[in-house]
Amino acid sequence: AVELLVRTLAPQERPLFAADPLIRTIHKSNVDTIRKGSEYQSHIRTNTQGFVGEDFIAKKPPGAYRIAALGDSFTEAFDVDVDKSFSALLAGMLTQARKTPYQVYNFGISGSGSTHELLTYTKYAAAYDPDLVLWQIYLGNDLADDLLLRADGTGTSTVTEARTGALRAFLSNNFQAPRF
Repeated sequence: AVELLVRTLAPQERPLFAADPLIRTIHKSNVDTIRKGSEYQSHIRTNTQGFVGEDFIAKKPPGAYRIAALGDSFTEAFDVDVDKSFSALLAGMLTQARKTPYQVYNFGISGSGSTHELLTYTKYAAAYDPDLVLWQIYLGNDLADDLLLRADGTGTSTVTEARTGALRAFLSNNFQAPRF
């Protein structure tokens, strides 16, 4: 209720997230904006696939080495310019040092835990045939974020249980508070 009141009375930044039927939350596609916080200002850009950076190319160029970066907000890096994220810097440094084209695709989504990241790999990253998967984990909250996905009777999370439903999708697409 408070969020609804604030959104009605105060201007809000462009929504950056949308509900995803499998992995709970993904970025809105094709966002190119400046994000301002009390301690930073950053240029962020999402691609047509709903992840940070330039569009991902399905077919790997000859001789290229592809890395899929999975993780939470540290990987997503919305608090720094898109070209200063660790995935962008890593691609540039490796390409320059090795004289081989490196593609580092950023599959980071804030608020995700290891189960969410596994689902992201299964649904999205695996399709790009990465040579290496770089998984960033923050022990401070990533394991707790997994509690947001229900487990079946055997204690393992399943793909169908990550589905959010119509009400959850509406709330995730229109309000920030229930996103997680």
